[in-house]
Amino acid sequence: ELVEVHRLEQESAEHRHLQRQAWIEAKYHAARGSLTERIAQERDGKVGKVQSEVLKTQDERAREYAATKEELGTLRNKVAEDARRIGELEKEALKSLRSFKPLIAGKLAGKGVKVAMDDGKNLFARAEESLGHVRSSPLAKLFRFVPLSLCLKQEGGKWMLEGEGEVVLERAPDDVLETEIVHRLGKASVDSNRVEVPFSSITPEGDLWTEETGGELRVPIGRTGAKKLQYLSIGKGTKQHALIAGKTGSGKSTLFHVMVTNLALYCSPGEVEFYLVDFKKGVEFKCYGTKRLPHARVVAIESDREFGLSVLHRVDEELRKRGELFRECGSRDVAGYRKATGKSLPRTMLLIDEFQEFFTEDDGTGQEASLLLDRIVRQGRAFGIHVILGSQTLGGAYTLARATLGQMVIRIALQCNEADAYLIMDDDNPAPRLLTRPGEGIYNDNAGAVASNSPFQAVWLDEDERNARLDDVFVLVRDLQRFKSLKPEEEFSFAMDDNGGGGKSPSKVFQDLVTEGPAVGIHVLASVDTWSNVGRWIPRKTMSDFQMRVLFQMSGNDSAALIDTPAAGNLGLHRGLLYNEAMGSLETFRPYARVDAGVVGKSFEK
Repeated sequence: ELVEVHRLEQESAEHRHLQRQAWIEAKYHAARGSLTERIAQERDGKVGKVQSEVLKTQDERAREYAATKEELGTLRNKVAEDARRIGELEKEALKSLRSFKPLIAGKLAGKGVKVAMDDGKNLFARAEESLGHVRSSPLAKLFRFVPLSLCLKQEGGKWMLEGEGEVVLERAPDDVLETEIVHRLGKASVDSNRVEVPFSSITPEGDLWTEETGGELRVPIGRTGAKKLQYLSIGKGTKQHALIAGKTGSGKSTLFHVMVTNLALYCSPGEVEFYLVDFKKGVEFKCYGTKRLPHARVVAIESDREFGLSVLHRVDEELRKRGELFRECGSRDVAGYRKATGKSLPRTMLLIDEFQEFFTEDDGTGQEASLLLDRIVRQGRAFGIHVILGSQTLGGAYTLARATLGQMVIRIALQCNEADAYLIMDDDNPAPRLLTRPGEGIYNDNAGAVASNSPFQAVWLDEDERNARLDDVFVLVRDLQRFKSLKPEEEFSFAMDDNGGGGKSPSKVFQDLVTEGPAVGIHVLASVDTWSNVGRWIPRKTMSDFQMRVLFQMSGNDSAALIDTPAAGNLGLHRGLLYNEAMGSLETFRPYARVDAGVVGKSFEK
């Protein structure tokens, strides 16, 4: 059993494909057919063998078959006993069978394990293949395979191994130990079929927000094969909308998060924007509203059908607005509009998870949602509006019209039953029913035609990593007056330094961060020693973007210039004022003492 589990673990680690499974089955049936044909030939006298073999009776053949089965059972018992011994040597909980390798190499070094077997003619194909994995493993040096025509004989109540002497068969483990072994192996194999591709393998390697979506929106969502990435490609030809199906636990919600997060990393808010609707209690996409994702135009935090319908109306209004803009400039698509006007127009992504909730009732809400979705799907392609719908099942009495679903040629199938496999793919493409693990899927951009199947493994994106990717960025500038390069140039002055051949000056970059940063989650915290230096380094127009200001002891005139009141002139030692221009509030506070360096170090370590 351990050898069989080791074989499954090794095959799982090597990411075998569906084609590999079919090849193994074909090889197994071919070997079994060959064995059956050889037995029939021997029975009918068609094979020129020795006369003694031809004259063997059926009982002798049965005894040989029983001996072979007994041999295999003995081998399995021996391996199970070795596993028990290894478990007694190491009491620590082993997370996977791979960790047995260093243990065996350390505990059994120099001892070796004998495996008695015949020439392979009477072994099943799968058993032979399993032993082949042992031969090719790093532990092969611990095993010595002994080729024997007959493995075991019983003489005088003793089992004798030909050429090796007496064989002592150890007793089977008691019920308590057997139960413990089963539970330990079961616990170790819970996630043996789970494959996690890290999200970092598909994120941008250099700068963020470098991708343009004028011609096509293209972002990686997983791996296909050993080295290639699987891309979601939308906006070219008929590939305008996507349909995702997968049962509970198949990784559908994770795939949605991968799409949104990676698009937000690759593309700026001027290239792509999101309308996010989730009917699973409205919490799946809530993190993007909490983190104020700049790309998110609408995040539905309610799971009501009426709220989702209002989002469809908003997208439909955007469709009409873009139609008028395109007619005015004579453009037919996003790329043409950008070229004709020189303006940026982001592609709009409408993502709806569990869209079937729109049609749980045959009422006006469901009918209106069906009409709006049909119009957005049919007309949105020309105006850069794309729809991605996800659901656990595509069946049911009330659903989106098949004609509308037919317009969505990109199909992504995760684990699902056979009925849904045929619904999301073509009638002759049942490949999704063979998917066996979470995140494993089939990407098809030809309306489900079997020839366009692309098996892939979606990356894994947990909540902590997603939140870390979405966190705001804070730029701290201590003593701004010390950085002369951040001082704005006077209107008629000449720059004395080289900024790399026409690039933005540091002062201009700093001003852009102050004025445009908050919209994309970038915030600036700066300190200056005097009011006069504030005027030199921060222009009056930029000063209005610093809506929160902290003042300590200073003159009444400087205080009035900063917050329109001389209140800071009356501050004592270790006192400060917090001024919030947006709320018009003024609050006196006592600041904390300087943080000890050791505390800071411990915080960074955590």
